[in-house]
Amino acid sequence: MPRDFLTEKKKFGIYYTPSEATEILCEWAIRNSDDKILEPSFGACGFLEASRDRLVKLNSIQPAQQLYGSDVDPNAFSSYLYPKFPNQSLETRFFNKDFLSLSPRDFPVSEFDVVLGNPPYVSYHNMTSEQRKSIIPIGNAGEFKFNNRASLWAYFVIHGLNFLSIGGRIAWVLPGSFLHSKYSDSVRQIVSDNFAYSLAIQVGQRIFSSEGTDEKTIILLAEGWKNLPKSPNLRIEFASSLKDLKSVVLNWQSVSKTASKYQSRSAYSLLDKNADRAVKAIEKKHRIIRFGDAANVLIGIVTGANHFFIINKETAQWHEIPERVLSPILSRFCIAKGVELTKGDMESVIEEGFPSLMIDTSKVKRRPASVIQYLESFPKEEREKNITFTKKRKIWYQPNDGRIPDAFFPYMHHQGPRLIINNAGVTSTNTIHRVFFCKETIANDYEKKLLAISLQTTYSQLSAELEGRVYGSGALKHEPSEAKSIKVIWSVKISPNIVNRAYKIIDSLIRQSRVEDARRIANRVLMGDYKSKFTNKEIPILEEALMTARKRRYDSEKIDS
Repeated sequence: MPRDFLTEKKKFGIYYTPSEATEILCEWAIRNSDDKILEPSFGACGFLEASRDRLVKLNSIQPAQQLYGSDVDPNAFSSYLYPKFPNQSLETRFFNKDFLSLSPRDFPVSEFDVVLGNPPYVSYHNMTSEQRKSIIPIGNAGEFKFNNRASLWAYFVIHGLNFLSIGGRIAWVLPGSFLHSKYSDSVRQIVSDNFAYSLAIQVGQRIFSSEGTDEKTIILLAEGWKNLPKSPNLRIEFASSLKDLKSVVLNWQSVSKTASKYQSRSAYSLLDKNADRAVKAIEKKHRIIRFGDAANVLIGIVTGANHFFIINKETAQWHEIPERVLSPILSRFCIAKGVELTKGDMESVIEEGFPSLMIDTSKVKRRPASVIQYLESFPKEEREKNITFTKKRKIWYQPNDGRIPDAFFPYMHHQGPRLIINNAGVTSTNTIHRVFFCKETIANDYEKKLLAISLQTTYSQLSAELEGRVYGSGALKHEPSEAKSIKVIWSVKISPNIVNRAYKIIDSLIRQSRVEDARRIANRVLMGDYKSKFTNKEIPILEEALMTARKRRYDSEKIDS
């Protein structure tokens, strides 16, 4: 598939669902030969074809006449709908319009037994002005109100509920943000409160990899619209692949849907009962705070062109750029080896030739001739197209905002996050988050070190797995808001001598890639007895849950490769 086509599809949030997935969902959702099905963004007609085939198996006489839908893209009609459903009266049942602008009275039937599909994945930031107008009445009016800056898929899910008949079912293919974004809290709540049963399946396999994206997938199933007796619960399950998905879906029996109602972050429902009890036991025994209660997390410096502004020592010498115009900068998380970054660490990576020097003309009153010459080498046409240069900075060649963080936090990682105390006095690029401590909580070196240790406990590492998002190569990604949501054990009653000694040991162990040994030390300090090596009974259970979460990340990459 040509790159420009993939780029265009991604821009509009268009990802075509594999036929294996559409067949599984249609088999579950469509129960009767007379079911009426609505697909609000039919695209390449994958769900429509699977729905027709399912109705045929159920002995429907005219299955195509039971299908309804809409799509804003004219190509969806000319290239897919008309060729795949020839000789059908489609005009009154399919609309070349934005689904969000339609109401049930626009269709020949006003209620549907099934609403299903794969809505567009477009963030609020990337919506067109027309799309932003269309979402206002859905987010702010009617029976269901929620965050008016949610992604487009959320409005499709909520608006689709207006078209359901009593007892109806939904089957949606959604992005991973369904479990992780703040605006999804209300979507999950609405589904849980209004269906007799609901299930969200986290799929490890990246089913849209052929579409040019690493987007993770959530399958949302719900049945019994407004048909309650209930104890409404949104159950969370995991399927490593599409093959496993079929088993999870088909074995989902209503009588067994007794999982506890999701917590404020439904990702915690991925824990099994033993792990959930262990987490609750830890939280009962210890004072728990959010990482965001102790620190503010911000993105690093956006240079707009790291390859140009972040250079190594050899490049600086070649262009005769003087040291007074260069500022050391943490440009890759891998540079930071332990739980602190020292001046010696930075000096070493600079000498090794790693790009760790930022051209920083804000440090001098006059730019040296060699620096002017280097800056002028940046192509003018590229500079004029660069939004960072033209709209986000007064002086295009001065990326440094002058803010030196107290610590660093990884944007993306494999082995779990670390809090890295900034003893080098440097800043970072936007590949690494900058951490600024809240003085009310972190007022001295002892508390800085305690926070770094606490983040290494099994409890916090598991919390990080649940709060983060899984991306390509099995990496775990934390946006600033997700990093701030990570839970940590907080106890200032631990001896300063113990904290100082543990901090040094953990730093040394992590530098040796002995992260599990470092975690054991952190557990003994925060959850046990450091001197006697005693640890409480919950730790093995949490360790197993942590390993399970990480195995899912790693396995998803194996499946996709």
